Amino acid sequence: MCAMTLERQPGRESCPHADAERFGSNVNAEFTRCKACSQISGLQASRVWAIHITRTPIYSIR
Repeated sequence: MCAMTLERQPGRESCPHADAERFGSNVNAEFTRCKACSQISGLQASRVWAIHITRTPIYSIR
């Protein structure tokens, strides 16, 4: 689900995220990444947050 638009991301709603690897941590939050669909999730205070990844354009400075 995209946090900005509250819409489901195509293909991710059917993934059970069973094969997740630990991605990192910050204070009291733990982050994991699903190896199957690359969804990043954060666990904080018994809540799970889906983190939507977007690519930002790279601008060249000359």
